[in-house]
Amino acid sequence: SDKVKVTLRVALRRDGRLAAEPMLIEASASKSGPLLMRSAVEALEKCQPYTMLPPDRYKEWKVLDLRFTPRDFKGG
Repeated sequence: SDKVKVTLRVALRRDGRLAAEPMLIEASASKSGPLLMRSAVEALEKCQPYTMLPPDRYKEWKVLDLRFTPRDFKGG
């Protein structure tokens, strides 16, 4: 269901790589929630480093709360 969502807290190093494993901070009560969380963590790990983040604004993006839904993983 597209109503499922998870929010992960993501800590990043200055080089745009994950500083720690993303932490679950909010999730919908759903059987598909754990799969969505695993998919989001896997995507975050595979897509690093996040070089598009401006180094001079590191204080603004060093910790991000990112929300994911199944729509984020559908091809378009």
